[in-house]
Parts: sequence; structure tokens; C-alpha cells
Amino acid sequence: MTVADPDHLPAMSLAKTKAHLDQSTRAQAIAWISILSGALLGMIMGLWSFNGPFSVPTWIGEYDELPRRLLRLAHVAMFALGILHIMIEKRISTSKMSPKLQTVTFNSMAVGNVLMPIVLIGAVFWEPMKFLTTVPATALTVAFALIAFDAIRSTKRVEQ
Repeated sequence: MTVADPDHLPAMSLAKTKAHLDQSTRAQAIAWISILSGALLGMIMGLWSFNGPFSVPTWIGEYDELPRRLLRLAHVAMFALGILHIMIEKRISTSKMSPKLQTVTFNSMAVGNVLMPIVLIGAVFWEPMKFLTTVPATALTVAFALIAFDAIRSTKRVEQ
């Protein structure tokens, strides 16, 4: 009997496994879309960066101006959060974390991964939006804290 063979799982276990697979699939999709978005944004930014073929759009400003820095941060966040999302999904798949905490971790990471680049890019166009970064930052902190506590708890189990 393996998790890959759902026909041999009890009904309750099958429901939990299906819910976990749905969350894992969603997490993987969000992560890879985030990474793809980072690559696409980088391609667009490359058109004017490093003496590219186009001049910098005036609404973005020069290298050290806030809108351009926020855009670069969004670009990096898409890659970094996508990779961290994949790492969290892999960690949860082998974790002894309760299903409820798994759901909170998955959802917190998804909210942070989706909202952080959106808020940063939004702040390029309307600067006060930068203050909303606390929302995705809080969601990400919750996800990271739950994973960290699970890792610590797993280490203690191994030592015993």
C-alpha cells in the first residue's frame, strides 16, 4: 500500500491524501507561474536595462528612483518566492504537520507569493501602495514560521 495507490487507502485517508495533493498541485502551479512571471518581467526590463535597445520609460525613472527599485524588487521576489514556495511544498509533503497547519502554511505562502509582486508593481504606479507590503509579508512570515517550527520539531523527533 502506497500513497500513489489510492484504491487501497481507507476512505478518510483517501480524502486527506486528495486534499493534500490538491494543495500541493496548487502550490506547484503558483510557484512555477511566479518564476515564469519573474522571467517575463526580466525580459521586459532588459529592453531598457544595461544600455538595451530602448530608453528607460519616464514613469519608471532612473536606476536609483523608487519606482524602478520597486520594479526590480518585484522581479526578484517572483523568482525567490517561487523557489521558496516549491521548497515549502516539498517540506510539507514529508512533514508530520497536522492537516490544518498544512493548509494554513500552503495558503499563507500562496497569499504572500501572489500578493507581494502585485503590491510592489502597484506601488510603481501609486507609491502609497507600498505600505500594503505588510499584508503579503505577514502571510509569508506565518508560512516561514510554521515550516521552521515543523523543522525544529522534526529534528527533536530524530534526536529521541
